[in-house]
Amino acid sequence: MQGMKPLILAGLLFAANNTASAAVVTWNLVNVTFDDGGSAYGSFVYDTATKTVHQIDVYTTEGAHLPGRHYVALAGVWGRSANSGILAFTDRMDPVDYTGASWLRMDFFDIVRTTQTGVSLKMQKEVGAESFCTNKNCSSAANELSNPGKSRKIISGHIESVQSLP
Repeated sequence: MQGMKPLILAGLLFAANNTASAAVVTWNLVNVTFDDGGSAYGSFVYDTATKTVHQIDVYTTEGAHLPGRHYVALAGVWGRSANSGILAFTDRMDPVDYTGASWLRMDFFDIVRTTQTGVSLKMQKEVGAESFCTNKNCSSAANELSNPGKSRKIISGHIESVQSLP
């Protein structure tokens, strides 16, 4: 039963994964802040029938370490981890090489609130961050050890669905 918790949370994050209960779920970022004073806001859509994230429209604001950016696409290898509760966005549309592309990662681990009109999920602050991809397929990203002053950590925030889940 202990191994079921991540599966249950991923299921809630992305509603149901079968066509009988398929839905298009819009998620909004709420009170997302970084350790350098910047913040993030915006939304994305998850289609439970196709298991895809699309309509990514997420902004970050300037902080002490990084300027603000506009995220519009999934980020390489990290971007294909949505069903496990990991999201990674980039500011580049369909690049051949992600090296140097901006990167925003958010992981989800806990239910904040469940209502008839939606669900709210906390971000896992230990791994959520903004930086840049360090290789062609974006399987790794910069951090404070590898590139001091070129990344920032998420210190608070959650996402909320704006409609009820199937």
